[in-house]
Amino acid sequence: MKSSSFKKRLIAMTIDIFMISLLFYVVAYCYAFTIFQDEAVSSVGVLSFLPITAILYPYQIIFFCFGNSIEVIISISFFTVELLYYFVFEASPLNATLGHKIMGIQTVDKTNSRLALKSIVIRCLLKTISRYLYCLPMLLACFTKHNQAFHDILVNSVVVDRK
Repeated sequence: MKSSSFKKRLIAMTIDIFMISLLFYVVAYCYAFTIFQDEAVSSVGVLSFLPITAILYPYQIIFFCFGNSIEVIISISFFTVELLYYFVFEASPLNATLGHKIMGIQTVDKTNSRLALKSIVIRCLLKTISRYLYCLPMLLACFTKHNQAFHDILVNSVVVDRK
């Protein structure tokens, strides 16, 4: 079992963030026009900053704490979409997110087996929360033996190159 490099994981995460951002944009755009009909124009204005939001994700904590109702909904929605993205792909038969699939890596447990559903749920939640912490818990992957990030260590998982 060869653990994947930090570089591969970083590229996979970048691909995933892009995919999550696209998915979020579609969800938020539809939501803005169906729920806030009159306020939809201002909602789309907020959504136009999506590429910046995807990169500087933790700034959404400011929206959540001090923003208006639309910004709070956007923050909660982005978190939810990201969490569901990771869970659906990692629990699927693919056993990998789109970024992992493209980079040829997958997440397994220490015995090189598929993660249990409970571990997938916990890992996805921790991975999503760590982005609110400026990805600092993910930087552990630079310093651990098997390139494990904080969420990997807690659920006893390893990201490996696919066979």
